[in-house]
Amino acid sequence: MDDLTNEELQKWLKFSNQPDPKSIKPYSLYRGLFYSENICDFVMNLCKLLNAPDEVAFKTIEMFDRFLLLYFKDLSFEGWITNFDQSSLPKKKKIVLYLITVLQVVTKLIYRHKILKTSDAERVMLKLGHPFFKNEIIEAELCVLNTLQDSLMYRTLEECIEFLAVVFTSKDRELRFSLKNEVMFYVYCKYNYLNAELKKYNLLFKSSTHTLILLGSAVLFSCLILNNHVNKINVLRLAVKSLGIVSTQDVLKATFILLKSI
Repeated sequence: MDDLTNEELQKWLKFSNQPDPKSIKPYSLYRGLFYSENICDFVMNLCKLLNAPDEVAFKTIEMFDRFLLLYFKDLSFEGWITNFDQSSLPKKKKIVLYLITVLQVVTKLIYRHKILKTSDAERVMLKLGHPFFKNEIIEAELCVLNTLQDSLMYRTLEECIEFLAVVFTSKDRELRFSLKNEVMFYVYCKYNYLNAELKKYNLLFKSSTHTLILLGSAVLFSCLILNNHVNKINVLRLAVKSLGIVSTQDVLKATFILLKSI
């Protein structure tokens, strides 16, 4: 934990995206309103320090985004996040606490042999320079669980694609994924065949999250190619690389397999 300095935390707090509260759309498949590279890097680095696998990092990013969406939709957003100056720092510390408790929940769901306990979360917050009492951490975890109670089941390919689409468009606002639903439906229909083809190329993972990200990325890559937007592929490659879950080469192979079968 010594590698994660307070300066890095302050940088993340200062430069995280400031979402427009008018853009909040709390429908079931919406993802990415609060996504930013700084949040992604922060979670990835924290999970590395905790020796947690990439799957935990990805699910934490996704569920934290969803938690904030649901948590803020009934609150006065402007009263919580208006800017990132020192005067609002205490409230931002609470947001960091929620991030750590989301990580706790994720480890309990998908990484049960090494759960992040309340005492561990207490030490993490202390290392970050923002100590909280155990009862405050437990209250925060209960808040996360109550907020996400209808969202704790595993994600579908459709939801994964929706989240990835938001991540990718954050890199280039001009990206459009026409035929997204059609290609996704094709993947569902041809899943057994595609699964066998992926296996030939050693592209199947023990983690279903990795496989979903691979297929979801391949669907969006395919949409660009089918719509003659090949010039945008490099944008998506950089976005996949920033997530750090699957390699861009694997995504390109999966895209080739998908397009070859159409």
